[in-house]
Order: sequence, then C-alpha cells, then structure tokens
Amino acid sequence: MSREYGKVSPQFWIGDTGKQLRGDPEAQLLALYLVSNPHANMIGLYYLPLMYAAHETGLPLEGASEALRRLSEGGFCSVDASNDMVFVREMAKWQIAPELKGKDKRIKGVENELARVPKTPLLLEFYERYSHCFNLSLPCPFKGPSKPLRSQEQEQEQEQEQEQEILSPPSPSLRHPDKPSPQQKEPQRGVCEKAEGENPEELPELIDGDVAFLDFAERYPGEVDALKAGTVWRRLFKARACSLEQIEDGLERWMNCNRWKDPQYIPKLSTWLHEQRFQDNPPDSNIRPAYDMERLERQAKKYFDIDGQPGLDAWFATLDIDDETKRRLRQCCDPTLTT
Repeated sequence: MSREYGKVSPQFWIGDTGKQLRGDPEAQLLALYLVSNPHANMIGLYYLPLMYAAHETGLPLEGASEALRRLSEGGFCSVDASNDMVFVREMAKWQIAPELKGKDKRIKGVENELARVPKTPLLLEFYERYSHCFNLSLPCPFKGPSKPLRSQEQEQEQEQEQEQEILSPPSPSLRHPDKPSPQQKEPQRGVCEKAEGENPEELPELIDGDVAFLDFAERYPGEVDALKAGTVWRRLFKARACSLEQIEDGLERWMNCNRWKDPQYIPKLSTWLHEQRFQDNPPDSNIRPAYDMERLERQAKKYFDIDGQPGLDAWFATLDIDDETKRRLRQCCDPTLTT
C-alpha cells in the first residue's frame, strides 16, 4: 500500500549512518531514497526492482547497484536480489516506534503489512529484529512447526532421509545462500531471471535486462512510463516473445517513419511494448524490417503449392523483402530452382 508520507529524521545526517556515508553521495542518495520512495512501506520490507531505484534517483544502474551493495555491507539494509526485495533494518523503528506494547493498534497494522509481503528470506530477518519489541503474534512463515516428541522426530528424520535419497534434488548451490530450502516453497522468479540449467544465451540475467531496458527507454522518443513499461519488458523476455534485436529494429523503423515526426502519434512506451508494435512495419518507413530467415523459410513452405510460384508470390506481396530473399525462399521450397 502506497504511503502518503514518510518520516526522515535530521539524525539521518549526523547519526552513525550519516557518518558512514559521508563522502559517498550515491550511497547517501540511495539511503534517503530507500526510506522515502513511493514503493516503500512503514515496516521497511518491500518489493523494489533495482531499475526502479535507478530510474527514480537518476543514478545509472551500475551506480545504483554499487550503492546498494555498500549500504548492505554497512548494515543499513538487506537485499534479496532474486526476489527484488529490500529490508531497511531500522525503518520500522523510524516510521512507527522503537517498540509497541499491549493493545497498541499499530501492532495489527504491522501484521497486516507483513501479511502482504511475498515470501522472502528477509522475513526471518525482520522477525528476528522486531518480533519481540513489536509484540507480534503473527508467526514467521519461514519458521518451522514446534519441535515434536523425540520418538516422532526420529521417525520423521528417517522418513525424510529415505525420501531425499530417492526424490530430492541436489542441495542448493552455495552461490545462492539466501535461497529457501527444499522444504519451503520457492518464491516466484523474476521475469528476466534464469532458472537452473537454462542456457545463459537464451534469457538475460535480471540486471542485464534492466540495463538494456534503461538504455532503450532513454532513446524512446515518446512518453516513458517506466514502471509499467519495465513490467511489460520483463514479461516479454520471460515469455521469450521477442528478442532485444527485434525490439531495437522495430524502434529504428518507427523512428524513421513520417507518422512519428508528430509527437501526438507516439504512444507511451508501455503501450508500444504491450501491443508489440515493434513487430509492425510502418507504411512510410524508410527501413526494411529485419526478418528471421528461418521463420520465413518455415512460413514459405506453408504457402508453397504444386506449381511453386503463385502461392509464394501472393505471400511475397504482403512482405517488404528484397529479390534476393525471395529467391532464397523459392529455393528453400524447391531446391531444383536455380533462379
């Protein structure tokens, strides 16, 4: 839930945090952003893709990433990069109170906020920091059930060992120390993240996808509604509905058409991406669309008839391709053709 305001104490600049950040303007800016941005909540545990922070602070993505790393190493915040979550450790104390007692209605407010937070290892860190001083009754979703009797525990351990030998996948890589254990439900992956075993050439890492998006958004001539457009961008790459090259080629074609010389005809970036207009060829564009030759060859075989030419010619009339491409497609359908 979006807040109408947030508290920033003057102590921010002269306290321990402020002293640590002196001489590091990027980290200072990002720290102030983390406690006051429109995506934050009063408990300081919330969803924040790095590209949001980069776009809204004006920092380059690499600069925002480095500043966030320094803040994390300095103890100001914790980051769950795989789920785009951040936990500003003292923010609940600053925004709510150092502690809550008895029937304070704010306790329920904190629990309501926690109920809205997606599962993340940072929840456990929050509970370790605030469960006692805020008198929280809501159990931490990352804590297991109460300890069973000894006889039950032994039976369960034996059963689990047998199941793991047959069914369990290998233990998580040490490169992902914050990944939940196999007994816990794994949080949903981000749109541009890779699953284990995926070819790194097929789907860009999250940060690479964000860098490409920010670079693309800077060159888009129309209105850039970054949050919506970034969400659509990630969905496109997650679904593998297109490649970065196709989007880049599409933008070049549209930027060279007469229609876009009038800004009123340029849609918002989120609309342009959502409707996949990068697949279209503007009628007055001076640039030919970049076609995937393998895809064209598959389509050509569908249009190819017994006589060879009529079906293909009718299809060629709908495309903006040169004579050499037409010749190659005819040969693909009938290798005996030499011209």
